[in-house]
Formats: sequence, structure tokens, C-alpha cells
Amino acid sequence: MKTVKWLTEIMENWAPLSYAESWDNVGLLIGDSNKEIKNVLVALDVTDDVVEEALEGGFDFIISHHPIIYNPISKLVASDPISKKILMLIKHNIGLYSSHTNLDKAAYGVNDVLALKLGLKNISPLIPEESHGEGIGIGRVGNLPEPKTLKNFAEYVKNILGLSEVRYAGDLNTEILTVGLCGGDGSNGSFLKAAAKRNCHVYITGDLRYHMTHEALDLGLNLLDIGHYNSEKIIVETIVNRFKKEGINIKATKTKGKVLKVIQS
Repeated sequence: MKTVKWLTEIMENWAPLSYAESWDNVGLLIGDSNKEIKNVLVALDVTDDVVEEALEGGFDFIISHHPIIYNPISKLVASDPISKKILMLIKHNIGLYSSHTNLDKAAYGVNDVLALKLGLKNISPLIPEESHGEGIGIGRVGNLPEPKTLKNFAEYVKNILGLSEVRYAGDLNTEILTVGLCGGDGSNGSFLKAAAKRNCHVYITGDLRYHMTHEALDLGLNLLDIGHYNSEKIIVETIVNRFKKEGINIKATKTKGKVLKVIQS
């Protein structure tokens, strides 16, 4: 019998809770550790559509990357969007486990998978956290097998990740060999400085803001903003593949992430 406890042990051997940032909220968020699980749905976010998919598909457990609960909850009322989803999951006895910044940092987690998908070599953490072990930390740095111009590299990234567009800042003729990246929102100034210190020619992330872009350019960094969702969606299939051989029915959500669209002139 496969239980919630069994699932959490696999997840936490991969991405220990101790890796998570202090502000994060990871682990088993809803459910009973002793409950048997048979059908698992994996999603980046616990949206209304994902909850509906779980109900209609007969799933009894959800693994998400982003937690549904970040801040302390003082009341659960159906008029509140977050509470409504929590109440629905509890009503239908659907458990929820989230692995967020701990999975970002882990070996073969979000950033490792993104770096490997982009074909980078000699991969190491952008900001190592040696207290957690070798290869663990924020973001990743790696080298391309051969140099590309920023323009060609941006096209390459767009094609590899199946994106409709990639935002950039910098000189399109710059030669790119060393790449820094951080899935999700990697606009933290310390991340940019770490990429510059590691002599990265380009830094890839999502959610880059105006002033952060100027800071990066001042540091000599070219930028690619591939979007928060696009930089992390690859982890959903990675989680599914991790459990496929374990004898449970596990599927990636069919729900697409809600991302900003562009009006073409």
C-alpha cells in the first residue's frame, strides 16, 4: 500500500525540507500521512482549474511546486479564494504536498533540469549552499558546448523550451559561452551579482523588473527573461517521471499556467 508518508519520504529524500528558504512553506500542507494514495496529480500551481481537474479525474493527492499557503491563515471561509480551494480539497479528501525552494536548490531539481535541458556543461550552483552538500544551492551556472551570439542563443532557448517569445536586454552580437540561470523569480540583486562574479555572459530567469535590468547591464550581464511559469514548468514532468516506476497512477496536469499574453501590433 502506497501512503502519503511513503510519497513524502521520496520527495524529501530528493529535496529535503531543510533546503527551503525561511519564508517558504513546503511539505505536506493538507492530508493524513497514513492515508493510502492511488492517483496523484502534479501541477506547478494549485489553481481552481487544477482542483477541478483533480475532482473530475478521481485524484486523491496533488503534488505542487508552489505552495497554496504562504502566510498564516486565521480563518477558512468560502468567500476567500485560497480558503475555498483548501475547503474543497479537504471536503473531497484530496491531500496536497508542495516542494518549492527546496526543489529549486536540489540536485536534479528545477534549476538542474533547466540547465540540462538547455544543454549546459560543467553545471554548478550559482550560489552554493555547502552546508547542504555539494551541488546544492540557488540557481545554476554552466557552459555551452560552443559559443553563440546572444541573438542565436535567445532563439535557441525559445525553441528548446517551446516559447512564443523571449525578452532580452544587452547586445545581440555578444558572444555567449557561460550561462547563469535561476528558475522562477530570479531578479534578486544578489543573484545578479553572483552571476556577474561567476563571469556569466548571460543570465536567464523570469520576472525581471525595470531597475533590476539596469543593474544587470551595469554589471556587464546580458539578460534573458523567459517568464516565471516557463522557467519552472519542466519540473512537473520531472516529478511525474520520478514516481512512474513506483506503481501508482501519476499524471501531469492538463491545465496550462496563466501567463501574460502579448498583443502584436
